[in-house]
Amino acid sequence: MIMPVVTLAKWGNSQGILIPKSVCEALGLSIGDKMELRTDAPSLVLTPQRKYHRSRRS
Repeated sequence: MIMPVVTLAKWGNSQGILIPKSVCEALGLSIGDKMELRTDAPSLVLTPQRKYHRSRRS
């Protein structure tokens, strides 16, 4: 997949990027998904947050 170039934009008092729909679809991402952000200088790495399932213990 060719990765598009995105632009950092001002959103209120923060900055953000838009993730193209094609990228979200390819990665199975949906609106509301939690993402973990880490830095790996000079890169930013976004990873979907793992969904942990708690099992009930009797």
